Amino acid sequence: MPVLLPLLAALLAPERLAESFIPLGVLFADRIVLALTERQPIETVALHPVTVVATIAAQVAAIAALVTGRPPAWRGRPMPDLASPPTGVEP
Repeated sequence: MPVLLPLLAALLAPERLAESFIPLGVLFADRIVLALTERQPIETVALHPVTVVATIAAQVAAIAALVTGRPPAWRGRPMPDLASPPTGVEP
């Protein structure tokens, strides 16, 4: 949400644009401190928002596939239906 705040401020309240960058600055400062204390490469600070967007995009695609009724697949192969009993096994 802090990433979207400056965009919303620019659209809805341009006079508050400068203040809308404060939460974004706190978020990046927190990520920098975390990267330094955990001895992670500093590039992870810039890549973290990218991974968040990619994860959300994957979740939206999975939900869209579920809603449209497409069976789950991995690398072009359909995944087995885990709700039905395995073939060749009698209950």
